[in-house]
Amino acid sequence: MQTTKISLANIQGKLSRAEMKHIMAGRSGTCAAYMPTGGASGGPVVTYNISSADAQSYASSFAGGRWCCDSCAAASWYGI
Repeated sequence: MQTTKISLANIQGKLSRAEMKHIMAGRSGTCAAYMPTGGASGGPVVTYNISSADAQSYASSFAGGRWCCDSCAAASWYGI
């Protein structure tokens, strides 16, 4: 079996810009925070494309708050 190296930066037509941002998570502006009661009506809110420091801060402001950077795709609340 032959192994081929590929560069994510050179993949054309395979991943959208947003998908690339999710893969390259951990950089500034690629984290998210879940606040279970942060909405205007008291419902849940997810804030996307924030720094890891902001994500941690937002999530810790609410009981049950969550945040992610590298593991966002696996978070059950991500994308709500």
